[in-house]
Amino acid sequence: MKIYTRTGDDGTTQLMGPTRVPKDHPRVAAYGAVDELNAWLGYLHAMGLPSPWAERVQEIQRDLFVIGSYLALDPAVADRAPALPPPPEERIPQMEGWIDECEAVAGPTRVFILGRASPERRAAHRPHGLPAGGAGRGDPPSGGTGSLLDPGLSQSPLRPAVHAGPLGQRGARG
Repeated sequence: MKIYTRTGDDGTTQLMGPTRVPKDHPRVAAYGAVDELNAWLGYLHAMGLPSPWAERVQEIQRDLFVIGSYLALDPAVADRAPALPPPPEERIPQMEGWIDECEAVAGPTRVFILGRASPERRAAHRPHGLPAGGAGRGDPPSGGTGSLLDPGLSQSPLRPAVHAGPLGQRGARG
């Protein structure tokens, strides 16, 4: 079996079903982002996480595989959805509890990094009252995918982050 098909050379890819969509289709971007997040979590797990986080990360990875399956499922064959595991909606309160545990140690989240989004997407996500470009940081570089592995992202779970403090004061955190 070959690991390449050349069927995507025309700029399209196939969903789980007969439908082909452009490779820049929002559904493809969504399941690609979920897959990249899962890859980061796998990397973190391989680095050796303490209990209970090693187990929790594996649970989250299983959930992400399910979510990715739903995102990749072709609407033309949505009748196949019952064969997929149910979405992990009942686990949301459990994961919120994990977030609360982290915030009890690290403090509340003060910034949210979107990465390399278009000016229109950045404007749509800009908190009210902040100037264009966020909290005085200026716009991030244009281009890129905005994905978790995008080098233009100013924060990742594995390297020291340069972040904006209150109202744009810059600082390094390691």
